[in-house]
Amino acid sequence: MSTKVSVIIVNYNSSDFLKECVNSLSDVECEIIVIDNASTNKEKEKLYSLSVNKLLFNDNNIGYASACNQGVYMSEGEYILFLNPDTIVFKDCIEKMVERIKKDSKIGAVGPKFWLDRNRTIQISLSYLITPFYELFYNSFNLPYIGEFLNRLEIKKFLYYWWNNDRPIKVNMLCGAAIMTTKKVLQKVGLFDTNFALYFEDTDWCMRLKKQRFKMIIEPSAAVCHFYNQSAKKTKEKAYKKFEDSKKLYLKKYFHPSLLKISKNINKLINNFNNSLKKDIEDIGEQEFSPVFEHKSNSNNKILFQISINPFFIPSAGSVHNKPVYSLDNIWKNLATGEYYCRFVDTKTLKTLKKWKFSKK
Repeated sequence: MSTKVSVIIVNYNSSDFLKECVNSLSDVECEIIVIDNASTNKEKEKLYSLSVNKLLFNDNNIGYASACNQGVYMSEGEYILFLNPDTIVFKDCIEKMVERIKKDSKIGAVGPKFWLDRNRTIQISLSYLITPFYELFYNSFNLPYIGEFLNRLEIKKFLYYWWNNDRPIKVNMLCGAAIMTTKKVLQKVGLFDTNFALYFEDTDWCMRLKKQRFKMIIEPSAAVCHFYNQSAKKTKEKAYKKFEDSKKLYLKKYFHPSLLKISKNINKLINNFNNSLKKDIEDIGEQEFSPVFEHKSNSNNKILFQISINPFFIPSAGSVHNKPVYSLDNIWKNLATGEYYCRFVDTKTLKTLKKWKFSKK
């Protein structure tokens, strides 16, 4: 690649994932910058063996946004890729992202297609830009009839707009696990807002891109495996609090208090409903090992298997196949502890065949 690309990775006690991430970049012509946010001494020692161009150790955990900004100041590339340590970059990914962003000066950032596993069998759904209207949309899944209608729309979107799509997708939000932009765009839009110590720094930045009329594009020929939130799963309760704090800060930054108050009251009312999407779920309890899911439908149509952290399956990861049985063996090791929902969906009728709920130990 003739164009210089700087890859910025912020690490916090994720050295094992980081090693695999860096190794996946070994055949790519790029500058690799790793910022360590005060990991343990044992974790830090592992970083010295990595094949990176620049390595910076912060004495304190200054937050993800601030560390990313440090990386930008240290970078020499024209193109900047913000990359999480719990990712694997597949062949030609960076080259394809650069090609896409070069094609249109109105493109402010590009993201890849995300997979939950190395074998690229379980695909992660699109991200949504959080707004009061999105909150209303999400909570409307609780409403009778409306919830079922929205559920079918989301299944259609996953199947026809996302799964195995080979065309660039214009979106209003990119997942922060892998975002490519340029120095020129960063000069116009600004770096990450350091008020967001963890979470919503990418949402905030995407909102600023949108306000300045930059396009955000997902390049489907670029692929990344994202093991998802590996740093946070070690301190889950703290991570959840930081998520909620950052969300409140973000909403307060962009939306009028009156709108937020009205939205909160409407959502509170909607949440009193309990539609069929939360019913007919088989609770299989706490699982130490990967459960096996099976449907007994006689359908000859292809089947969508989905896994999510909520019963509305937003966001979700999914796989389309012909099998009546599905196992989570290929992702079980890297799933964080917590509650999950799974389901089988007939891709032709869009009918849910079976739903489960379980907790990972």
